[in-house]
Amino acid sequence: MKITLEPTHNQLKETYPYPKVTIDSPRDDLDIEEAMSLVERALVAWGFHPDTVQDYYKEDSKVEE
Repeated sequence: MKITLEPTHNQLKETYPYPKVTIDSPRDDLDIEEAMSLVERALVAWGFHPDTVQDYYKEDSKVEE
């Protein structure tokens, strides 16, 4: 499985351009926890603070209960 985050517009003139982030898994048969772990890593690599990402997933799981 591969997850890619990339900017929607050209970043050449930006002072602080967003990167293209690609997270690869060595296999495709991931369960939901493994897949969401990749998404979390991609968001942190994109620039979100790790605590913000963790807090979001904690809040999201409370809504479902």
